[in-house]
Amino acid sequence: MGTKQQTGVRVSLREGRGRRRNGSRSYWEGDHRLLENLQLEKAGEDPAGGGTMPTADIIPSQYAELAAWAELLALKFPEYGERVGFTHPETDAVVRDCQAITYGVVIAREFRIAMQAATAFRDSLLHGPPGTPASRLPEVAPITPPDPMPAPGAIARLRAAIQRLKAHPGYSRAMGEGLGIVAPPPPPGPDQPVCEAVSGDNFEIRVYYKKARRTGVIVEGQRGSETEWVLLGVDHYSPYTDTRPPLVPGQPEVRRYRLRYLDRDTPTGEYSNVLVITAHP
Repeated sequence: MGTKQQTGVRVSLREGRGRRRNGSRSYWEGDHRLLENLQLEKAGEDPAGGGTMPTADIIPSQYAELAAWAELLALKFPEYGERVGFTHPETDAVVRDCQAITYGVVIAREFRIAMQAATAFRDSLLHGPPGTPASRLPEVAPITPPDPMPAPGAIARLRAAIQRLKAHPGYSRAMGEGLGIVAPPPPPGPDQPVCEAVSGDNFEIRVYYKKARRTGVIVEGQRGSETEWVLLGVDHYSPYTDTRPPLVPGQPEVRRYRLRYLDRDTPTGEYSNVLVITAHP
């Protein structure tokens, strides 16, 4: 989708032309370098230097992700919003809130970078070795804010607009995915136990496993020439210990184990990989 004029503010942030307005760089005119810098933030780090943003649902909690999410919403909401009854002034308001969010995230990061540069300049100026070249003066990249700047509360207003959009009969999941307002499904928990068998003395075998927030595991086994799996027991705390004597007294025997998770009393998920180990006297 190309650039689209909305109440005097350019919506598209994806052009990489770096234009200047009155001698200052305008973020809204396409300085994509700032958004690229945001992607370099470590996960969980606030670009302004103070933790993560308290939010939930489909709105990202990391500021770098939030800026990219707001950019996407600003680009696509006018098209989708009109389909479900939003007026032009209402879509313009959503776009301005998105732009304000991205502006707030970017300018906080730019000032943080400038502060780091100023500190390095100060240290070099005061404590640098005599005779070394002078350090470059730190600069703050001017960033043009949205005009007009929305009032505080952009996140709350966007959340209300999204709820209204989703409540419309014309809303579809495809529309939500296009706007980036469909919450991703939670990552599935491991449905196959991860386990390991260790041989001890007196034919004892210990089977260690990761419980993965499940109630416990069922343990099945085979030994020798057995072809049917035998239920050895239910275990709630790793490791499970097999203390059975061998089929042939005093002789080493090959044993096989497999585990399956329990949710309360119900077996769930897939069996683990089969563990093969030799029990010794």
